[in-house]
Amino acid sequence: MSEPIVIRPPGAGSDRLVLEAPPSKSIMLRALAAAALAGGGSIRYGGVLPDDVTDFVQALRALGHPITEGRGLLQVLGPAREPAGDETVTIHVGEGAAPARFLLALAARRAHRTRVLGRPRLEERPMGPLLEALVRLGVRVEGGPGLPVTVQGPMTRGGSIAVESGRSSQFLSALLLALPGCDHAVHLRAEGKPVSRPYLDLTRQTMAGFGVEICSDLRVEKEARFRPADIRVEADWSGATVLLAAAAVLQVPVRVPGLRMDSRQPDAGFVEDARRLGLRVEPEGDGVVASGTAGSGGVLDAAHRPDAVPALAVLGALSGAGLSIRGAAHLRLKESDRIRTLVEILAAAGARAEALGDGLRVQGPIPRAPGSASPLPLHVRGDHRMAMAAALIGLRRPVLIDDRRCVAKSFPGFFEQWPGSE
Repeated sequence: MSEPIVIRPPGAGSDRLVLEAPPSKSIMLRALAAAALAGGGSIRYGGVLPDDVTDFVQALRALGHPITEGRGLLQVLGPAREPAGDETVTIHVGEGAAPARFLLALAARRAHRTRVLGRPRLEERPMGPLLEALVRLGVRVEGGPGLPVTVQGPMTRGGSIAVESGRSSQFLSALLLALPGCDHAVHLRAEGKPVSRPYLDLTRQTMAGFGVEICSDLRVEKEARFRPADIRVEADWSGATVLLAAAAVLQVPVRVPGLRMDSRQPDAGFVEDARRLGLRVEPEGDGVVASGTAGSGGVLDAAHRPDAVPALAVLGALSGAGLSIRGAAHLRLKESDRIRTLVEILAAAGARAEALGDGLRVQGPIPRAPGSASPLPLHVRGDHRMAMAAALIGLRRPVLIDDRRCVAKSFPGFFEQWPGSE
């Protein structure tokens, strides 16, 4: 059940704000997959685990992987235990598309049947390119093109496999993570214009940390094997984009500890985009600090950092300069149609917003309103990124967000630290 929350522009307070991001969900999922197949590994992190990660851990346990959880530590304590008999194992993956795709590929290594289920919106999200690739690798697949799907391995074929990549890079990442330890070399080829390509580099970087080096041609040799490793996961750039953008609304510096300017997370590219809009973003100690205003507009290409779009769109709507965000048609396939939802939210807040085929155009400024004004109702469609974008608008004028719980998918504790939360 959804739970509303009111955000009001905070009054005068500190001349500096520290907001904390959760551990990177993207790195956590990839590291857990690699550690599970390595039969061991330690993953250290700060903050609270997002729901997508806890759901992923539960699903891995259901597949027989022994995983323990302590304060700031996940450990894989050995190889998977195969289930007795031929009973189908059913795993639930919540709302996460990346967990679902990674688990489908991992389960496809097993000789036992595995049925993968998700919540209703996840059942609408595409799985077809991954399932087609699994079939070509010799896996039995029942269902599709979306969840629920049942898979039964093992992967008995190799060779060159073309994978449609115009809607998500996660199909390729899922296969890369699942292939080490199989008996055949596989060369994966991206078919079509790939989106979010830097996420493949993040996958390759995480795999290298567990002993498997993958070149840019995405070839997995039959000798490839994961090895146990001990890694620490950095803070999440996707969630941090909204935290840093708050500096432009509040007109005070905002520091986010644990962020790395040299991160391979694609949304670290937010720095470049935010600077183009006029914000100052610089490293400071063990984190990053943002300050200044966002008074410039222009055209931004979000093809490789789609999760930064909500924060960038709100920054664009703060000024009258006008901003177009292109290259992000795949935003329509997220937890909501994010292009449509962003346009609705920004328009409700008083900005001019127009959906484009591959993005949106915004023209501000969003009008200011005192904290005592009646809150403006904003419908976020159960989408965690949309709820955080709406919270950013709430620093400008009071808003009533219809679902506060959805942020736990990627950013538990977001509203507990957000300025002006009631």
